[in-house]
This record gives sequence, structure tokens and C-alpha cells, in this order.
Amino acid sequence: MKLVKAVVREDEINDALEALVAAGFTGATVYRNAGGMGGESGVVKIRGRSYEALLPRAVIEVVAAGEEVDRLTAVIMPSARAGGPATAGYSSCPCWTP
Repeated sequence: MKLVKAVVREDEINDALEALVAAGFTGATVYRNAGGMGGESGVVKIRGRSYEALLPRAVIEVVAAGEEVDRLTAVIMPSARAGGPATAGYSSCPCWTP
């Protein structure tokens, strides 16, 4: 079993969860209000001025069998991408099961 964590923009959570359910992954945990920075390095421009800020992100966690991780990431990544390369990411690690 593997724990897969996907970090996505908050406005992309519903698309990612709908894609997971459609693919047969029915269990997921979502952590909202996880601030983060990606390719923008945490710099936001408003009216020509630059501000440092953590942008709103969410973390979606799914536990899946080891052979399902590739299919899981293939489902979640396209649904969570909002156009740029730094709008979604994932990692996986072994998960202890009793």
C-alpha cells in the first residue's frame, strides 16, 4: 500500500475528487488551507507591486495499492492542472498496514 499526496490549487479540488470517484478511487482525505508556493516563488503581483505570500493550496491524500499508484496519478494530475507546470504535484510513500 502507498500513501499518495497531491498538492493542488483550492479551486481545483472538486475536479480532482470527481475524477478520482469516476476512476473508482472512493476514499480520499482533503486538507484545505495548506499554503504553498511553486514556480511563482511565493511572489504575487497586485497593481504592479510585488508581495510575498503563500498561495492557497489543498492536499489530497489517497491510500492505494502499489500497482495502482501510476493509474491514480494519471487520474489526478490532469484534473488538477490549471494550465501551468506548477499548479499540481504529488508524492508517494510506503504506507504501514496492520
